[in-house]
Amino acid sequence: MNKHLSIILFLLIFSINSSGQINSLSIGIAGGIGNMKGNSPTQTSFILIGFVELSPSFWNEVDFRFDYSYTRKLEYLFPDNNPKRYYPTMQAFSLKIIFRQLLSKVFLLEEGLGPLALNDRSYSDINEWDYGVSGWFAIGLDLKSVNYLPLVISVGSHFGLTVTNTTASFNTYCIQTQYFFLN
Repeated sequence: MNKHLSIILFLLIFSINSSGQINSLSIGIAGGIGNMKGNSPTQTSFILIGFVELSPSFWNEVDFRFDYSYTRKLEYLFPDNNPKRYYPTMQAFSLKIIFRQLLSKVFLLEEGLGPLALNDRSYSDINEWDYGVSGWFAIGLDLKSVNYLPLVISVGSHFGLTVTNTTASFNTYCIQTQYFFLN
């Protein structure tokens, strides 16, 4: 896992420095609640997402978003006296193609779809990598056009569906903040 993370960070660092083909570069975070399911019943969960998004100069209609999401059973946040209790978790990496449509000067629609690699740990003895598709749909406020803040705030739904091994999936509702460096 550390080897994969090192390779991904290496690629991200060097892609950020070569801005000749990049119109826009942004980072963002999101968080919310929803549900997750592996080889288990559906469980209420929370999700945390971090992402880097690039808008290439050769394709103005789409952006490319690489994200990491961490989903865990919601009871993990509640106080508990049992230190041996296991809380199911899922970690996922995805690369989405993001489309945006301006609804007005301030409001926008955002949707995306792409491949997903998900690490399912729904039970303590399960540690499976599943592969499938991940998606995002949101409506948001584009503050760049209002007061020149390079920021977009949105609410939406993030989902992941796999078709291998444990066929793990998640569906969450999130609040997202995105900050633009280049524009």
